[in-house]
This record gives sequence, C-alpha cells and structure tokens, in this order.
Amino acid sequence: LVEMLIFVACIWFPFIHPFIVFLGARGQVAQIPANLELDFDDWGMHVTADRSKQHIAWRDIKSAVKQYNMIFIRSDAKHGYVLNNKMLGDQREEFWNFLQSKVSHN
Repeated sequence: LVEMLIFVACIWFPFIHPFIVFLGARGQVAQIPANLELDFDDWGMHVTADRSKQHIAWRDIKSAVKQYNMIFIRSDAKHGYVLNNKMLGDQREEFWNFLQSKVSHN
C-alpha cells in the first residue's frame, strides 16, 4: 500500500497534474470568442468581442509581464490577456516599449 502511494505521488506532478491543468485550460480557451480583438492607443486598451465593446484605461491596467514567448497584460485580479510572439511578430519590442510607457505611468 505504501509503495502504491509513493508511486502515485511520484507520477502525480510530472504527468497527472499537468494533464488536468491542460484539460482545464482547453475549456477556458473554448470560451474565448473567435473574433476577439484587442486595440491599443494612448487612452488604453479596447476589447471587442461579438457585439460587446469594453474600454480599459491605462490607469486600470494592473501589470504587464514580458516572457520569452509572450506578453501578459493583467487588467484586474481575475482577467488578463496573453499576446504571444506569433501575434505580435516584428512589432513585439515596439509594442512592449509602448506598453511599458503607458502602464508604468499608473
């Protein structure tokens, strides 16, 4: 019995846990509207999806984090937007500099 528990504990984090997280993330991605559009200007971030529009002023953006393959913009404790390198293309550094100039003035 102890050996079985040790075996399950050893495979939980490298195999089972990531698979469960993956399944949850797949469900979240399925809820994202196909025509989600993010626009950025001097006044903030504009989110358009289906027929709804939302304006998020720069002062309401909580943080922006740059990873090696994405930029994560957090608008509040429960909401964030991920822009990967494929989406940003050659404008990644230019966008990051723009984003930092706006978010750092909060």
